Amino acid sequence: MYLSAFVNVLVQRSPSKNDPVMKSRFLPYLAALSTTIAVLAIVFALDKAEQERFQQKNRAEALSHISTVRAKLEGFLNARLFLTRGLVASVSTNPNLSRDEFNRIARVLLRQQTGVYRISGVKGTVINYTYPLELQNRILGFDLKSIPAQLQTIEQIKKTRTAVVAGPVVLAEGGKALINFTPVFITPPQGEPESGEFWGSVTILIQENVLITESGLVNPSAEYRYALRGRDGLGAAGEVFFGDATIFQQNPVLLDITLPNGSWQLAAMPKQGWRSTSSIALWLRSGGGLLALVIGILTFLMVRDPMRLRAAMEQTTIANAQLRDEIAERTQVEAALRDSEVKLKQAKEVADSANQAKSEFLANMSHELRTPLNGILGYAQILQRGTPPNDSSRHGLDIIYQCGSHLLTLINDILDLSKIEARKMELYPTDLHLPSFLQGVVEICRIRADQKHLTFTYQPDRTLPNGIRVDEKRLRQLLINLLSNAIKFTDQGEVTFSVTRLETQDHRHPPLHRLCFQVDDTGVGMTPDQLAKIFLPFEQVGDTQRQSEGTGLGLAISYKIVQMMGTTIHVTSQPNQGSRFWVELDLPEALDWSQSAAQVTQGKIVGYQGQRQHILVVDDRWENRSVIVNLLEPIGFELAEAEDGNKALVQAQQRQPDLIITDLAMPGMDGFELLKQVRASEALRDVQVIVSSASVFEIDQYKSLEAGGNDFLPKPVQAEQLLQQLQQLLHLEWVYEAVAREIEQRAVGAGEAKAVEAGAIVPPSRETVEGLYELALRGSLPELVRRMEELAAGDVRLVPFAAQVRLLAETFQVRKIQEFLRELRNK
Repeated sequence: MYLSAFVNVLVQRSPSKNDPVMKSRFLPYLAALSTTIAVLAIVFALDKAEQERFQQKNRAEALSHISTVRAKLEGFLNARLFLTRGLVASVSTNPNLSRDEFNRIARVLLRQQTGVYRISGVKGTVINYTYPLELQNRILGFDLKSIPAQLQTIEQIKKTRTAVVAGPVVLAEGGKALINFTPVFITPPQGEPESGEFWGSVTILIQENVLITESGLVNPSAEYRYALRGRDGLGAAGEVFFGDATIFQQNPVLLDITLPNGSWQLAAMPKQGWRSTSSIALWLRSGGGLLALVIGILTFLMVRDPMRLRAAMEQTTIANAQLRDEIAERTQVEAALRDSEVKLKQAKEVADSANQAKSEFLANMSHELRTPLNGILGYAQILQRGTPPNDSSRHGLDIIYQCGSHLLTLINDILDLSKIEARKMELYPTDLHLPSFLQGVVEICRIRADQKHLTFTYQPDRTLPNGIRVDEKRLRQLLINLLSNAIKFTDQGEVTFSVTRLETQDHRHPPLHRLCFQVDDTGVGMTPDQLAKIFLPFEQVGDTQRQSEGTGLGLAISYKIVQMMGTTIHVTSQPNQGSRFWVELDLPEALDWSQSAAQVTQGKIVGYQGQRQHILVVDDRWENRSVIVNLLEPIGFELAEAEDGNKALVQAQQRQPDLIITDLAMPGMDGFELLKQVRASEALRDVQVIVSSASVFEIDQYKSLEAGGNDFLPKPVQAEQLLQQLQQLLHLEWVYEAVAREIEQRAVGAGEAKAVEAGAIVPPSRETVEGLYELALRGSLPELVRRMEELAAGDVRLVPFAAQVRLLAETFQVRKIQEFLRELRNK
């Protein structure tokens, strides 16, 4: 306080010998500062002396405790190590001591002390004796040469003729123990004791936990923490084998534990750490500081000139005037802030109202569009699960389903944009088969290219990984948006879609692949001004006719998705020459994609085991009920329908269904009230209920589950998801159609199938088998199928072999292919 005031005085004006006013202002601060410094210097000296005394006392107390622990440790070790003296003397005078005699002596020794796990006699390097008896079958005859550390210990005791304490070591049967090796030298007739040749050693295993417990190192009520280092008797140079190793870095009290040939080092410190300040020092510091302050104030008051009081009063007057000005200015600022807060609140209310109206409009629009899509996608799945007349019809149904799914994706674009702007969209990566995924995207976009008579070229890299882990929905959305945009703005020429692998980080697990997805077109191109706007929402470039073909959200959403994946979309374009879009993504390889794919391709579900299940479908739209009925009736379910909650409740009480599938929005009694009535009914409360709705609000999904629903099924209904929920809720075991036979007949023909059944398999040359085996190890199933087609076309004798491998490849049975080819390699 005095120092800062003194500095201020010096800054205002340096003192002069001829300036009495300045002297009167300067001297009070100088006197107070000098007096305070003198008092503090005395307090500092006293505090330093007190700290040295306090630290010496703490370390003396710690040394007393650690000395007691060391005495217990050394006493415990010496008492156990002394047990070997009798055995050493017996073996030294009687090298051919019988095992019964050894066991008798060892049994007596073990009874004398606790904590001894085993006593053994090692003749040379081979364990010839051991006690307790239950360990003899496991270690008698064991040669310690196979353990380098113990062989080294035997050589040491043979050379030094002294015992060695090794360890602690981890025992094969669990726990830790110290191993004491005591050398045994034969006593010649009429010779000095143990002066003859080296016989071997007597070993005693001391349990570490007993040693630690009895020496008091793990006493919960102890005030100190301990640590031991010096494994194998290395002292301070050895590693820490008990306690926290950081204790040795916190200035502990150290004592050496003497061993027969070496030492340990014991460290100790208080559990709460070394106290740096004593209570006396605290009182000394606080009292000394207060004393210095009081003396300084008194000195200042005694020396201060009355003129200083008048100067202070003048400064107070000036400060009060400045304070009044600041208060007036602050009052004006606060008034302006209140006006701004009112305007901001009004603007926020307007924005919230607009957002609420937009959300309600988008939700209602999505609901209305999802309802007819439910029928389109539902019946496409029903026909897919049936038996189309030929491959062309099957392919057409796949295209219908893919296009309908794409239309559903477009409907979700507007909702996705809102989620992205609200930062509520997340990525959900899954394992997928990359070649089939890309082929599905190509088939969707090829239709529109064919309609415009454009050449659509797909160029996949032959080194692409078979499986990757990525958010399948968002990657498909990104690629379809880029391809659709290229087709839209190309009137003639071609659109090229290429996928290449740029690099692979094999040192990671799983490996990380950098893949480049590139779309080139020969369309109208873009100017630099147009390029600056293409990723903005609702921004469409080009003529009016093309602008009417989309929402203007595709590229904006794609750009946001790519940013979430940690990269960006690159684009180059020239007017009237075309454009190029490309994205580089770092995607981890899916090593187990073949197993998940094999689970999906078990075959078409044709039924289930057990008694027939009854399902009640509740929906006010007949087309929605029809989709579920036509999906489930062919596989053995008994279906009933109701168009509102009242009729559903009556039918449920009459038929007692095993499961109810209900919509939410219905006239009369809606789905929420139906759930409430079902859970309140004594007869229906245990019935499983799936809520199926086209609502896009997550709150509706949560409310339906809170009201008593067991699961939620969004519309349009996906057959696989519905069947999976039925399997979980009704505990079903599906019966699958024999799709393996269909694949076999479609792949190899009727003649090849007979050859496979007859087992007439003629393998190709050994070099060919080696090459195929390498492909199988890499999981390159498309390449394997291509090679099988070449072998079957080149030599009719290889048709059964090719059919067998192709059958396994098309059903994703990679391990069976590897086992089959491995057997051929070994023949």
